[in-house]
Amino acid sequence: MRWNYWLTPKLKKIISLNEVIEKFDVARFLNNNVRPAIGCTEPIAVAFASSVAYSAIFNQLPYLDKDHQIHFSNATSLPKIDPTQVKSIEIKTDRDVYKNSWAVNIPNTNGQKGMQIAAVLGIFALPYHKFNILKNIDKDDIFAAKLIMDSGKVMVNKVTDSGEKSALHIEVKVTYEINGKNRSATVIIENDHEHISRIMVGDRVVFNNPPKKTVSFIDKIPETLEAMLA
Repeated sequence: MRWNYWLTPKLKKIISLNEVIEKFDVARFLNNNVRPAIGCTEPIAVAFASSVAYSAIFNQLPYLDKDHQIHFSNATSLPKIDPTQVKSIEIKTDRDVYKNSWAVNIPNTNGQKGMQIAAVLGIFALPYHKFNILKNIDKDDIFAAKLIMDSGKVMVNKVTDSGEKSALHIEVKVTYEINGKNRSATVIIENDHEHISRIMVGDRVVFNNPPKKTVSFIDKIPETLEAMLA
């Protein structure tokens, strides 16, 4: 098969379908970028960050494999959450995550919306499930989450990014009381909705995984046909 392009002077040439496939491997792109998820990506990423933060409070951290992929243990010894011991959940995101999360329905919540309820429910879930993190949320979790939200403990910091295009940034800090003392953990996600770049317990960095400075061709879809065939 051959395709004719007459869109711009640069494209006034005949190319074969095989040339397109060689330049841009669609199957490889999808394999690297499409992941199973329950719910809209932005608030679910906030829930994911919240879950990781709560786990970090109890020293349960992710680990990196030889390819620098993040993994979590599917075993957990986290204590049952007492809503009265949740002192605060602070959320800070870039402009686009904030905007895209504002009025989105959160799965398994009977129609509740937004990143605040997502962040609270995250502490009731296991980070092992990643973007399916809310699949096991039940009515008791939702009731406890509502108690936490109604107590005014969930805060979304003002988003000040005003550029044309903001870089993906999600930051969630969870503070929880243990044996009469407050302990906090902060999780930062950057560049990719699943890329945890840093975890801090208190002021101490316990996990550091800076995002790639550049994105490879196979990790992003070209914005123009010229880019695809460059």
